[in-house]
Amino acid sequence: MVIRYLTPKYSLDKVKSVSLRKISFSKAAARDIDNLGYTDQDVKDCIDGLQESNFVKQVVYDYGVADVYFYCHELEPIDDISDPTCDELYLKFEMLEEETEIYFLSFHLKHC
Repeated sequence: MVIRYLTPKYSLDKVKSVSLRKISFSKAAARDIDNLGYTDQDVKDCIDGLQESNFVKQVVYDYGVADVYFYCHELEPIDDISDPTCDELYLKFEMLEEETEIYFLSFHLKHC
């Protein structure tokens, strides 16, 4: 059974305090990040850019709790005359090890 809540499980301050080396990914999330061409630093930049207004829902599964966010990750313009664009992302993660690590269950483009 899946239960959804409208408040986050994890504090954004705590999420943002996690170091780059303490972030891991499910196979699907790792594949999607690779397909997006994102580096580890891009992932950390997305985490650091999260705001409360990006929060969508908390999902409680039999095996754990995950927070879901929509985030617009700004991309560099392809040339000097182009406007910046962004990837609209769907991020779902849980925190592990007494909330000192982040494990991404999903990290992909938001589906409309």
